[in-house]
Amino acid sequence: MQKIKACHNENSHISLKRALENILCKFKSLNLKLMLKILSNAPVSLLPTVDNKRKTRTKEQAGCSYNTPENRNRSSSRSSRIRWNEISSAFKSRIRTGVITNLTHKEPKVFLEDCFEFISSRMKNILKTMINVKINLELCCIFIQPTKEETFPKYFATPNVTVSRFDNIPQNLTLLLEKILKKIEDYQESGSGLALYSIEHLLVCISKYSPIGGGGGGGGSRNSFLELPDQVPWKKNVLNIRNDDRRCFVWCLMAHLFPATNKPELVSSYPQELHSFFNLQGIDMPVKIANIPKFERQNPQFSINVFCLDSKTNEIGGPIYHTKCVKEHHVNLLYLQKKSKAHYCLILNLSTLVNKQKNKSHHRIKVCDRCLNYFYSIEKYELHQQDCKLFDSVRVIVPDKSKAVLKFKNYRAMLRKPFVIYCDFECFTMPISHTKPNPLSSYAYNYQQHVAYSVGYYTVCSFNAVYNKFDLFRGANPAGWFVSQLKAESQRIYNILSSESSHSLIPLNEEELEQHKLTNECPNCSLSFSNTNPKVKHHCHYTGKYIASICNNCNLQIKKNFEVKVVFHNLNYDLHCFFQELAAQANVKLIPSTAEKYISLSVYFGFVCLVFIDSFRFLPDSLDNLVKIL
Repeated sequence: MQKIKACHNENSHISLKRALENILCKFKSLNLKLMLKILSNAPVSLLPTVDNKRKTRTKEQAGCSYNTPENRNRSSSRSSRIRWNEISSAFKSRIRTGVITNLTHKEPKVFLEDCFEFISSRMKNILKTMINVKINLELCCIFIQPTKEETFPKYFATPNVTVSRFDNIPQNLTLLLEKILKKIEDYQESGSGLALYSIEHLLVCISKYSPIGGGGGGGGSRNSFLELPDQVPWKKNVLNIRNDDRRCFVWCLMAHLFPATNKPELVSSYPQELHSFFNLQGIDMPVKIANIPKFERQNPQFSINVFCLDSKTNEIGGPIYHTKCVKEHHVNLLYLQKKSKAHYCLILNLSTLVNKQKNKSHHRIKVCDRCLNYFYSIEKYELHQQDCKLFDSVRVIVPDKSKAVLKFKNYRAMLRKPFVIYCDFECFTMPISHTKPNPLSSYAYNYQQHVAYSVGYYTVCSFNAVYNKFDLFRGANPAGWFVSQLKAESQRIYNILSSESSHSLIPLNEEELEQHKLTNECPNCSLSFSNTNPKVKHHCHYTGKYIASICNNCNLQIKKNFEVKVVFHNLNYDLHCFFQELAAQANVKLIPSTAEKYISLSVYFGFVCLVFIDSFRFLPDSLDNLVKIL
């Protein structure tokens, strides 16, 4: 009540509102046990009933603070508090991108608890068809500056984290959400002076993760014998032991320790005292991918890589597990899957195996078991090994020969715009009155401000000089006059372009016809004409006059354009004069370089898009010098 009373004395409506919201958030964050203790004094008939089935928790769920029975009980009303929206992505590797919009939550922790089930269920569905994915989260919050009552957006993002089908998905997801909460806590304690005002949304990005060649197959944790694909020459490169138990992982290691020359595919060819050679304490059979690090810790003389098969090509891919350190006994295993069955095979010669599927020349190669890149010389392989250990495993995708050349394609950007507006503001400096600073201490103060008093613009038409226009204004509020003139110019330009586009094409004269016949390649893309990309006549869309003979592909890119460039020399200075007025009358889209510098900004007035650019970025010199040399 003291906080509320203090806010009331200051006659601040917003401060009072924030104080009430903070008190409400504190009540919402009461511990569940405390609430149950309060309810314990109520009659039994008034207490909520709890289904006994809800009380049971698996070991996997017990380690996750978000996957709790309390959270699952709230699933029925979750849709009233948050909403999942799918959004399209420009990245081909992106599997799913979604935004979880906050509708009612005030606390980040409670909001993320609700988001947990949404993300977890989608992750499990995706991992039914893929072995590995990458996920990252980004929480958007609005913070308020209490003294200035200004709001600022702030984004808390996590790095990409690799999640495997064999991992504990709830546990990995919990770690990501806890990282976001830690970032919020650190941000508020860093002395920024900002307070949390609202929670906007959580961006969820799930991407493909195929570092070497992809994975495949359906899921399952039970091990049983599986045959290798017939169409792949495995016999000399992969040993598939016909085990009748769930210890195929251990039998592969035995085959590595004791190579058999006679019937190596039979279990009877190897020593049967498995526990005499391996420490298998606490490791369930079949061995899950997630338990291989535990096996390596208990058996420090072993290091293991696990590869998989591409479900479409039956080529080796992965690794789905890669050891952190190569030990005395380094083993490469192949992981097979078919519905509910899973099986390990021993890779005898990885280089030969990869050679048959990737190297058409059949020369002897050396393969890196971390990234499956291959080399023809031992020296290059050893140099690669030194670098490869320093980075995560990645896969190099080389484009086809037809797409291996990087070249310019956006030829329509080379065309002259129908209209361009050149602008400039003039300012004078006005002294700022202030108290004298203390000369005994260091200080910085503002002693003058720049005030705009004049603005001029010149509209230039590229196809008809009749439509050129110049206007100048001197007086108070030049920014307001300038923005209103931009709106009027946008409407005038739209009317001109709409009326001029109705002109019919002007027939070619003899000189133009001769030029058209002699042209053998497109002047835009420099490609020769062909039956699939023939030669066509390019006319101006506004006057109907013949311009040049170009290819059909380039001609299809040239369309009517209602984009007008607004050019300032040193835009970052002039923008301070009119940006507030422009933002008050239109929706401005920015391309920032820093918090105070912008590369470009665009705004729509009707159907015309005005794009503000800085000519100083292209010609970094004074206007006086540029006039002399250009």
